[in-house]
Formats: sequence, structure tokens, C-alpha cells
Amino acid sequence: MVREARYIREVSPFLQGFYVELLRGIYGRRDAGDIEGYKRSLQFLFISCPMQVKLKALNKISDFFRRLGILGKNDKIEDIDDALSLVDRVCSETMKQYGVPLREKRKICMEEGTALLDIIYEILVSELHENEIFIIHKQLLVGVHAGEGEA
Repeated sequence: MVREARYIREVSPFLQGFYVELLRGIYGRRDAGDIEGYKRSLQFLFISCPMQVKLKALNKISDFFRRLGILGKNDKIEDIDDALSLVDRVCSETMKQYGVPLREKRKICMEEGTALLDIIYEILVSELHENEIFIIHKQLLVGVHAGEGEA
């Protein structure tokens, strides 16, 4: 005899549809190269997240920026606007470099800015999935059935 336990989960179709459309729009702005639109979309995604997702995401974003050396050891990101302003700061520091053509600076700024925004996006999305906000009902089923060789 084999004991088996599994969860059956009901997913909120409205909430899931909302986030799917939101994430699709965010990624569309990213693919179009619209950095400002990408930032605004990330702000909206952050605002629409539950508080526990926001707190965990901000901690992970702070840790990430600290590892890159963009954020001080004792500094902490309090809001998504702080993280986005750090992305702007990285771009402005790139633009201040001497001896690099302006076109190259813009390209570097676009690549670095997009990469940092992508990481913020990935952190937010992973926190959304880890916290199972789409689940409206869980049910644990436990059963016993004949295993291999038994019957």
C-alpha cells in the first residue's frame, strides 16, 4: 500500500488574467525599447502586489543592488521609486564618462538600464509566484492505493 497526498488548488481566474495582461504589457514595453514606459509599468506592477510580496521583493532588490555596489552597506530600498532612481543614477554616471562617444554612452546606458530593470521585473514576478497569490482555495487529498506489484 502506498500513501499519497496531493494538493488541489483553485486559481482565481480574474486575478490571474489581470496579472497575465499586466505582465504582457510590461514585456511589450521592454521589447519596444521604451525605458520610461517600462519603469512606469514596473511601478504599477509593484503597486498592485500584496504587501508581503512588496516587502520580500524590496529586500531582494536591496540585496542585489548592494552586491553590485550601487547601494551602500547600510542603505535600504524603501520603495520601488528608490530602485528606479538607482537605475537612473547608473545611467547618469555612464553619461558622465569622458572619452566615450555620446552614441556609445546612450547604448551602454540603455543596455545597463534595461538589464537592471529586467532584474527588478524578475524579482517581482518570482515573488508573485512564490507567494501563491493566485490560489484562492487549497485542499489536501490523502489516499491509499495499491503500489507496484501489489494488487
